[in-house]
Amino acid sequence: MAAAYAELGRGGLVTGATGNVSAAGDGIVAITPTGGRPGLTADEVAVVRLVDGAHLGGGATSSELPTHLGLLRAGALAVVHSHAPHATTFGLIADRLPVILAEQVIDLGGGTRVVPYQGTGTQEMASALAERQAAGERGAIVRNHGPVTWGATLERALAATYALEEAARAWLLARAAGAEPMRLPDAEIERLRAR
Repeated sequence: MAAAYAELGRGGLVTGATGNVSAAGDGIVAITPTGGRPGLTADEVAVVRLVDGAHLGGGATSSELPTHLGLLRAGALAVVHSHAPHATTFGLIADRLPVILAEQVIDLGGGTRVVPYQGTGTQEMASALAERQAAGERGAIVRNHGPVTWGATLERALAATYALEEAARAWLLARAAGAEPMRLPDAEIERLRAR
């Protein structure tokens, strides 16, 4: 957790004490602590039980614990919530990021929806993201808050975060240039999904 969070910090996808990362295994969840900053130590990472969120050790759990637990209980093994600047900005102006890059298909499964803002750390936010997970998506952008991605490993959840940020950046740059971003052809999307 500490290394993944530091990686997000180096990439500019979290700043200060924003965002959080979690992973589950054997009924236990490790999650970055509240107030954690890139550079935190492994001892500061919070550890909770997956079934009930009971604190088992480390720092105080992130306020986003309900969202992480909801996604992890539904089958994800890792969750990344960042405040990636381009994806967060995209979520302020549009409702769905279409497939414009191959990485979106490979790492996110396709386009990404923007879900309405729900209070930070609430069951409503957890439920909104769980709907996207149940639809087979691997990430969403919470309007006025930032992207959340999930995967079968921490590496896959991080890859989804990077793919989402890259696609949002490309979309915003194309729009800033006065053009409508070209969608990836349907045949290529299907080819990538078949791989």
